[in-house]
Amino acid sequence: MEYLQLTQWARQAVRHWKEFQPTKYRQMEKEGTLYQAAQEAADLTAREMDRLTDQGFREDEAWVMVRENYLFSPEEKELKDKEDQIGSEAGSMFNEIMQLQNMILQGEEFYENGTKKKNA
Repeated sequence: MEYLQLTQWARQAVRHWKEFQPTKYRQMEKEGTLYQAAQEAADLTAREMDRLTDQGFREDEAWVMVRENYLFSPEEKELKDKEDQIGSEAGSMFNEIMQLQNMILQGEEFYENGTKKKNA
């Protein structure tokens, strides 16, 4: 099976897995099962959505209930941990910038290297 033969949902799954499940993506790509697995995930999603709409759910409700089961699985833990660390570092940097901005607004002076000048 080739990428262009995949349904829209299967192509979306491939892109999602590449970004949020890189280990799974590389393993399936290495084994030659990536596109087949993506199409199967799309088919399972469609069947489960049909089952839910037959039970009275609207199509958009069924989509929300099913999409993460097969197509858009949560990101890998290592990736999530890395993003959390980056977010934490960015938050710390933001806090430092805000502190410096407040000090400048209060009239404090700094050398070019960022150290505070002593008041005379």
